[in-house]
Amino acid sequence: MGSGYAWALALVAVATAAALGIDAALALPDVALLYLAAIMLSAAWHGRGPSTFAAAVSVAAFNYFLVEPRFTFEVAEPRYVLTFTMMFGVGLVISGLTSRLRTQQREAEAREAKTHALYALGRALAAASGPEQILRVVVEQARRAFATDVELVEVTGAPSLRSHAEAIATAIDERRVVPSAGALVVPLVAGDAVHGVLVFADPEPVRRPIDPDFLESFVRQGAIAIAQGRAAAGAAQAEGRARAEEVRSTLLAAVSHDLRTPLAVITGAATTLQGERLGEAQRDELLATVADEAERLEQMIGNLLDMTRLQAGGVVLRAQWLPLEEVVGSALLRLERRLGDRPVAVAIAADLPLLWVDPVLLEQALVNLADNALKYSPELSALELRSFVDATRGDVVVIEVLDRGPGLPVGLGPRVFEKFVRGDARDRDGFGLGLAICRAIVELHGGTIAARPREGGGACLEITLPLRVDQPAAAIDAPAVRESA
Repeated sequence: MGSGYAWALALVAVATAAALGIDAALALPDVALLYLAAIMLSAAWHGRGPSTFAAAVSVAAFNYFLVEPRFTFEVAEPRYVLTFTMMFGVGLVISGLTSRLRTQQREAEAREAKTHALYALGRALAAASGPEQILRVVVEQARRAFATDVELVEVTGAPSLRSHAEAIATAIDERRVVPSAGALVVPLVAGDAVHGVLVFADPEPVRRPIDPDFLESFVRQGAIAIAQGRAAAGAAQAEGRARAEEVRSTLLAAVSHDLRTPLAVITGAATTLQGERLGEAQRDELLATVADEAERLEQMIGNLLDMTRLQAGGVVLRAQWLPLEEVVGSALLRLERRLGDRPVAVAIAADLPLLWVDPVLLEQALVNLADNALKYSPELSALELRSFVDATRGDVVVIEVLDRGPGLPVGLGPRVFEKFVRGDARDRDGFGLGLAICRAIVELHGGTIAARPREGGGACLEITLPLRVDQPAAAIDAPAVRESA
């Protein structure tokens, strides 16, 4: 006798004991309700078979223990035959209804579990990045959803699953589920391609067999995600190759033009100095040209090397507490020859705190910003630099470099800080790396950089640097505005 039938018999025994205890106080039909309760519980807990058994045993127990003459199966009054029949019939109806509700509940729970499994798969796939991680997610979710061991086999096969090699080959070729010894081989098909094979170990006998409809939905969702992941990875690689080719073409074009131009000027001037008799003024002019072009060449090569080091992560931030005025002074000293007679206005807030910065890198960023302003502004227009603390943006130090040039080209926006982007590629020298280097340096300090049009004409290039929690109390001992020319 199965455990369900044993429990049904036990429930009838309990109902009989209870009926014997209260039959003196209640009418016989009322006592029969105890047996109906036992039948209902048997149906709810163990299904139709045990509940039908409980109905039959309940009629027998009711007749034997409670109907006169007791402790016999004789029926003294024919009216009890109808009672027994109704009791058995009602028991069967209750058993059927309760069993049906129980079956519907189990089916609803199974549907909910399948829906939850598909939802969990979709959520996990949405968080996955890259084909390899997507494959791992599909295998892990399959193990959870089907409560069995699952192995992934690439399309080329796997030596560790040689026992299923024939089934795997058939599943790949025919794109269908193939049973194998102790396993179920399922291809991951999306579109016209097979993206792998899942090998499901047979569930234990106590478990339900794998639902083919649920298996198809699960595998289709996983296969589509794998296909999309591989397509995205291929597109990213293609885009990377296209960008690399674009950068290479831009760099070659820049090298062929921007480096050859100063070299040609230097070569021409040196040849002239070497082969002709020149006056002192002409000689000095040619030597100055050689020096200027050599400086241009050095700056362009330096920018290339700086950008390479910053991108490769070879730059280590050597920060220290410094007043901004020292860094600005060093930057302007480097630009002294470029500035010439151009007026320069520096305005640093008197209460500006010390900054935790790498002086060499920040100086390079300021030099590049100022050099960009000098390139794109009238020759005698003022170069301005301002710095202050902006509490409205979370206590950050703002450093602005302003000019009165033509302003930012329409549509350029944040792209002005990308590599090899120049405001006017037709008549400006350089590789377009100066502002890209500035952005890399500022981001290395945990700050941001932006460009915007300046009111009244020109451009404003703005650096924001965060203030540290352990900021020293000392501030720059400097006037609110310092102007130099």
